[in-house]
Amino acid sequence: MNQDMFNDFVKTVEPYVKAYGAINLSMTFGGKFVNITSNYVKGLIQRQYYDIDEIFNEIDNENIKVGSIIKTSGILLRYGQVFKPYTHVNGMFSNCAKGEEKEIYRAGRRVVQCSMEMTSKVFQPPVQKIPPCNGIACAFIYDSRFKGFIHDSNRNQDELKEKPLIVDKFSKPIIVLYDITKQEKFINREVDLRCRVIKIPKELISSLNGIFDNTIREICSNFFRPYNENTNFICLSLLDSECGIEEISKIESIETIKAPLYVEGHIEGLRKLTASEAQELIQSILPNLPQKLDPNFPLKVGTFTNNIGIPFLSIDNINVVYREPEIVGFYCDTELFKPENYEKNIKLFSNFVNNFAIDYKNITRKLLGEKMGLELNFLFDYEKQYIFDKRGVLSSTFAKNLYDIDESSRYVQDWLKINRSEV
Repeated sequence: MNQDMFNDFVKTVEPYVKAYGAINLSMTFGGKFVNITSNYVKGLIQRQYYDIDEIFNEIDNENIKVGSIIKTSGILLRYGQVFKPYTHVNGMFSNCAKGEEKEIYRAGRRVVQCSMEMTSKVFQPPVQKIPPCNGIACAFIYDSRFKGFIHDSNRNQDELKEKPLIVDKFSKPIIVLYDITKQEKFINREVDLRCRVIKIPKELISSLNGIFDNTIREICSNFFRPYNENTNFICLSLLDSECGIEEISKIESIETIKAPLYVEGHIEGLRKLTASEAQELIQSILPNLPQKLDPNFPLKVGTFTNNIGIPFLSIDNINVVYREPEIVGFYCDTELFKPENYEKNIKLFSNFVNNFAIDYKNITRKLLGEKMGLELNFLFDYEKQYIFDKRGVLSSTFAKNLYDIDESSRYVQDWLKINRSEV
């Protein structure tokens, strides 16, 4: 029997091996009668390539062993929707615009009536870039059909509270560990991977368990399954000599990929005020409230059902959310991979945050008799921290105490402290 005949033989028996799991085979080879066990045949026909959404399922079904080498392909990006900010809300209003003025008469009196148009949007989990450590970085590999980080709203009212967003299967990545010096050039490319499946240590899982809300847990379900009995958290490693990466192509539609960004921090001194006073103080600083277009517009906040924070209305693409007692979040959407738009929006975003910090310091000096500041604690990309705050981030004792108390947010600080050492 030559090699071609043997290959045909394997193709013939493959359906039987898959169907029955174990068969005994016999053939004549080199004039000798040879027995071949089903395990040997299985080894010859074992799959190596898996789609991204198959890998964890095959681990659960014991068809892939942790530590084994597999092949997969997709879009390799630095960003993932893996964290839930402390100032998350169910929805926000932005891009408020003044409508046409109309003259009407009420009780014989001439009245000028004006409308205000605005966009309501369900809260989208912001993207996060995981900081590198010791020359090793984390990326996320997505299905090649991935369209972006903005998900459709769930229009089923019965499911809206538990499942506000519809996450398609192409938006669920797997974490990839790679060597920055050798493999950074493959970021933002469609690639083939030959990689090792590894399990993330339980010590790290313990700081992540219980904090993902339903949406984030669904987005992360291809690498994080907290309710599994055995393997909970996996990633794909390119760090040893048996692994490799090759570029398939550039991503044609990459410039259309939009993402929600965030910066979050605490503002000192607000606990000295009542809740309404604190809200009014923040409102007095914001330059993008609808009142900038029409001083008579009656609304300044737009509250969605079950919001735990207060989202302020906005006439542009930047939203501010306040959560008692002293936490504030800033949010902005942008095209990640369209350089001119990204640069423009990051400049606007950082200027907004810096001006807020300056104005707050000046107002509190007059109102409270001492200068209070805004200290940033978390943001979407720690390489950008100094354009939002020259002191950097994670420097606040108050914030540490607050996040330690809050079960749903404490993990963020633990994770980022571990992973920002090289930033």
